[in-house]
Formats: sequence, structure tokens, C-alpha cells
Amino acid sequence: MDGGTFMYKWTDEDVARLIRLHQENEALFSGRRNAAQQGWEVVLKEMGLQDLVSPARAAKKWENLKKTFKILEGRQQEIPLEVALLHIVGSGNPAPKGIVRLLDSFKVPGELLLVLERPVPCKDLFDYVSNRGVHLEEEETKVIMRQLLEAVQVIYDRGVVHRDLKTENVLIESDSSHLQAHLIDFGCADLLRDRPFTKFRGTTLYTAPEWFTENKLHGVSSTVWQLRTIMDEILHLRRPFSNANEIIQKPLMLQKGLSVSRDEAA
Repeated sequence: MDGGTFMYKWTDEDVARLIRLHQENEALFSGRRNAAQQGWEVVLKEMGLQDLVSPARAAKKWENLKKTFKILEGRQQEIPLEVALLHIVGSGNPAPKGIVRLLDSFKVPGELLLVLERPVPCKDLFDYVSNRGVHLEEEETKVIMRQLLEAVQVIYDRGVVHRDLKTENVLIESDSSHLQAHLIDFGCADLLRDRPFTKFRGTTLYTAPEWFTENKLHGVSSTVWQLRTIMDEILHLRRPFSNANEIIQKPLMLQKGLSVSRDEAA
């Protein structure tokens, strides 16, 4: 069908999966032309597109992606997954609130340079709280957590999970008129999926207990845990856990005087 009247339209999730699978099967693409075709056959089968897209069409899509993401020619041709995911979560007009946008990217020997939007004035949530010397009040915490939940929902809807939510990865834009939280640093991010992740990414003290007990993490539940840890930290001016044992065993402790829902009060 790829060579006929029907032309498959690639989605943003397709693009991210294409990039990741190309990286995972990089050895198949080296050498002769036949080897590259074998690589595309493997990737397309994994994506479930083998009957919709030909290896030649996939190769052409790859060349266009390299131009779109401004990847410099060199020994390695892979497109960094972080760049693709930032493009997915930050695209749209108007751009979604709560996510710092990728403006440009450059690959130089040994490193990847990202040009990111920077709201002014701003500071990360860790500094925003610690520079005050006191914990945030409940109402301000509600505003920030609501905005973080909305941002997480945006990236979920676009098929992405952050995997490293923490106070250092939240940028707070504050001026006299409003407060806005932004998610930053998608270096540990991945495509959202039903099956658990079995490779660790993120920050240990924000990691859900299931990693330490089962060596796996589910995208949604681990995100809820990280958000809970952030809320605890900004409400109490301290990180709630100092090691893996505390993450597994320590009960939730909230300061006195916080409001509770009717269900909790009952």
C-alpha cells in the first residue's frame, strides 16, 4: 500500500519510537545497502508498520528527521531521544503550558547542546523553596501541584513519561501577576507504555518503592510517587527520604494543620 495511493501519516509517537528503535538496532544499519534494509524491516515490524510502510519509505523519513532535528553529519547519525520527546511534548500553537519548549539543538563532539526556552524571572523549585528558608504555605503548594499535574497530563496525552520528576526539574516562573511551574530536563524521559520499565532512570531519592522491591517501575504509578515526594518536600522544607529503606518503610508524615478532604476526615 505504501507504493499506491495510500500514504501512511507518521504520528509524533511513531517518530519517537522510530528514533529509539533505530538506536537499539544501530548495528543493523551499518555496512551495505542490504544491511540497512534489514534494519528497517526489523524496526517496522517492531512498530507494527511492516504492511503500511516500505523500508525505502522509512529510510526517507529518517533522512528528513535528521534535517528537522538539525543533527550534524558525523560518525554517528542517531537522533537523540530527548530531542524528539521535547519536540513532541512542546509542539503546538499555542504551546502547552507547564513545559519548557525546545528552541533548537546542536550535536558537537562528545555532547548535545539544547537551546531551551527560559522564562524570566525564574528559578528551579528547589531554590525557590530553600532560598526562603521556610516551607511553602498550603495554598501556594496547591497552585504548584495543580500546574504540575496538568503538565504531566499533557505529556501523558502525547505518549511521554518524564521519569525524573523532582524539585530541581521544575522551573518556577514568578512575577507580580502570576506563578507558573514548568517541567524541564527530559533526559530520562521515555515513551509511555503499559509494561513496566526494567532499566533505572531518574533520581534515587524520588524513586518509587517498587524499584527497590521488584526492580521495575510503572510509568504512571512512579510518576504519582514522584509528585507526592515533591509535595512533601516543599510543604516541609526537607526531602522525605534519605535512603531506599525509608522509601520502602517510612509512613507518610504531614505537618499538623493541613486541610483534608471530607473522605479523609471521615
